[in-house]
Amino acid sequence: MTHSGRDRKSCDGELLAGLGQIAKRDPELMIQTHFDEARQEVEPTMQLFPEFNNEADLYEHYGLFNDRCILAHCIYPNEYEIGRMKACNVGIAHCPVSNTTAGEWGAAPVKQYLDLGIKVGLGTDSGGGFSSSILEAMRQAIITSNARQRMTDGKDKELTREEIFYLATLGGAEVCCLDHKVGSFAPGSLCFNP
Repeated sequence: MTHSGRDRKSCDGELLAGLGQIAKRDPELMIQTHFDEARQEVEPTMQLFPEFNNEADLYEHYGLFNDRCILAHCIYPNEYEIGRMKACNVGIAHCPVSNTTAGEWGAAPVKQYLDLGIKVGLGTDSGGGFSSSILEAMRQAIITSNARQRMTDGKDKELTREEIFYLATLGGAEVCCLDHKVGSFAPGSLCFNP
């Protein structure tokens, strides 16, 4: 582990390379990290890895940015990173409770992600929030979506109730690569039991 700033810890290149090798050996293994959660975390990461211009390229370089990658938060990515998320088919865990109650407040551009076809599901991240309830995450997703619409003067539209329900069910299953087993109420799925 290397230290960045006061009391901050981050993975160094050797550790990231080793994680990439483990992920390559096991194609079923999921990869999870926090991504663009807070502006004050992005700068120290880039200082540790000056050869990269952004976190997307950093994780992709080490084989950790693919369809099995779950990126928690994704509040402040730039357009390039959003493009790489789509191209690499990563999944996003939208954690609205922790995004609004811990540290730097933020409202992720979830509607944009959905419109682009990026996999998004709800996460609880109870370490940074007050609840591990998916129902509470749904409620808070409505609040943060409304706030995002107001923050952008209507440019980013609020999520519909159907989209919120999708994030809590099939969206989360898709992010975790489990949509062939759970998350759907369609006939034949494990959730459908007439």
